[in-house]
Amino acid sequence: MPDAVEGKAMKKRVISYSVAMAVIVPVMAISTSGQAFADGNVQWKNQATGRCLAHMPGMVLAGDCDNPSTKWRDVEQSDGTYQQRWVDQCLDSNKAGKVYILRCENGNDNQKWYEQKTSTGWRLKNKATGRVLDSNFSGSVYTNFDEGDGNKHQRWA
Repeated sequence: MPDAVEGKAMKKRVISYSVAMAVIVPVMAISTSGQAFADGNVQWKNQATGRCLAHMPGMVLAGDCDNPSTKWRDVEQSDGTYQQRWVDQCLDSNKAGKVYILRCENGNDNQKWYEQKTSTGWRLKNKATGRVLDSNFSGSVYTNFDEGDGNKHQRWA
């Protein structure tokens, strides 16, 4: 009779495994799609120029994606926004459209960005100004009013 008992135990393991995989696989597919990560490392590549969001002391530009300065730490805030951090510096912007890095400050809405998935990429919208991260072929980075999905300079991957 041990064969029948072993057969039932094996059948239970196969069913348990199948049920677990049916739950885990869709969750993994959802959690790994897109760019936005809670507390993870990211690289933002401009959809129009192919350049990546980079930092230098006190300034931000769009540069070669192979450069280590294009790596940011994406830190989710309690209000659903994200800070883009490099060590203790954060991506910051003002209402005039200037983009730069400053020492990270908790509660500073100029350093908080909504990461919004669109049909043409990610829109990074500043919480304080309502303007979106924009770039051009000369490597400048600034914020501007959202021109919609037709303007790939305002979309990031």
